[in-house]
Amino acid sequence: MGTQRRQTMERELAAFLRGQTPLADELVLWGDMRLRARSYLIPNLPPLRYVTAVRAIVTHQGAVLVVRDPERAHIWAGGRRQPSETVIQTLRREMLKETGWAVDGIVRLGFQHFQHLGPPPAAPAAYPYLYPDFLRAIYTAAPTQRVQAKPDAEGFGVSTAFHPLSQVYTLNLTPGERCFLDAALQLRATTPLALEEMQELQ
Repeated sequence: MGTQRRQTMERELAAFLRGQTPLADELVLWGDMRLRARSYLIPNLPPLRYVTAVRAIVTHQGAVLVVRDPERAHIWAGGRRQPSETVIQTLRREMLKETGWAVDGIVRLGFQHFQHLGPPPAAPAAYPYLYPDFLRAIYTAAPTQRVQAKPDAEGFGVSTAFHPLSQVYTLNLTPGERCFLDAALQLRATTPLALEEMQELQ
């Protein structure tokens, strides 16, 4: 990303975040990359051109969908946006790919703001992703149908299952995950969806 585009990004993000306080602020390590991740509970969608990925916490009758990969358990699933997709289209596609579940009742919780704390992993001209800042939109959703028995082999999830809250809160959750999990559960408690009217999910 050129200097002028980076300056434009910094101005636009600063304007959007003005007056907002993150509920979680943490250091994230992705391989050799060090990033700062700040989590915001803001219902408004940030500038879409900086939203590179989408995640959702899926809940059903007091249980949360847990996705396990080779490294750890996660309480959300999702993935990277394609240029032609809306955020919701990305979410539906990636949820199906990574968990095998179709979802509905999608509600935006907020977003995470990631900021690289070091140089890009490749030469700026060769690095295909936004730098130094990018955003991840966070949603909550409800399951509607198990379309695939197992997640896509190319998805990031190795196994998925619904776990009761008593187990979910014993997982090694990041501050950001805990922040959004609490928000998702509070939302479902105050604005319950008609999940109980559905047939028992298999």
